[in-house]
Amino acid sequence: MKESLVFFIGINQRCTDRYLNSILYANRAAAQKHIGNIGSAFRDCFFARKFDPENMKAIIRGAECLVELGRGRQCMDWLKINYKSDSDYLNELYAKAQQLAIIEERDERKKRREAEKDLFAKQRLLSAFKKRNINFQPAISFDNPELFEWSQIEVQLSSLKEVIRFNHNLKL
Repeated sequence: MKESLVFFIGINQRCTDRYLNSILYANRAAAQKHIGNIGSAFRDCFFARKFDPENMKAIIRGAECLVELGRGRQCMDWLKINYKSDSDYLNELYAKAQQLAIIEERDERKKRREAEKDLFAKQRLLSAFKKRNINFQPAISFDNPELFEWSQIEVQLSSLKEVIRFNHNLKL
């Protein structure tokens, strides 16, 4: 933590030497990464690279941070920009980033598919309510399934002492 503070003080001096600023940011990124602040470490790598695009420590550490954060596509872009090296370690990081990008794409497809299923279920339910002329307090818009939340459905029966909530599959 002390190291991070020292680099912070150095950065606040607003030195005009771009190379020195790049080193200060890269070193603070190392300290941030060491204590587990991966997002802050990547941000410092980003700034280090703004001052010196050829700073290999910032490039490598930034790629490591992006891999740890699970941002494969961003890591691939990070390594492609101004990247002119045949380092085996960078190639290994790039391969990890490609694997993460594939996983990210799969997860995005899965989320889209789930959202489509959810929207379809909402449309079916709202059209059934509209067809049966069921009213709710507070009122629910039957025409906008995107605005409908499952938590809006709450059944209260006077004979029961509890509130029954249904999930999107209309199950208790």
